[in-house]
Amino acid sequence: MPGTIVRRIRTAGTCIAVLLSAIALSSCASTSGYEVLNAEAGSEDLLPAGLPDYTLDGLDLDSARQVATHGENDLSLVRGTKPDQLCLVVYTDETEWSTTCGMEGAGFSVGASTGSYHVVSSHAPPPDDVTVISENIWLRTD
Repeated sequence: MPGTIVRRIRTAGTCIAVLLSAIALSSCASTSGYEVLNAEAGSEDLLPAGLPDYTLDGLDLDSARQVATHGENDLSLVRGTKPDQLCLVVYTDETEWSTTCGMEGAGFSVGASTGSYHVVSSHAPPPDDVTVISENIWLRTD
């Protein structure tokens, strides 16, 4: 009988340890600040066909997610092919577009005719002088 109690305690302890590990791992997966990149891709997430091929070099095209449309600009976040690299594609049409890359978590910006788009972690609180376009994109017009 004492052996049975010890086995039950060990089994319960193992189950609790596995459960706590799963919770810890799942919370780590959702703290990147760029959760949109973990979402299932849809047809709206394809980068525009009008982008020149050389613009796509260094981008992980499967990771592209359209995060917003602002005015005439389609804004897409895309992982780069380098570790921890994140890129913003601002596309208006075949003649007006830009792509800028930075490091995840560091924040970076790209200028456009409408202002300066800033890529930020969704965990960052926006300052008063920006317009929030999406959870990862802010616009500064000054």
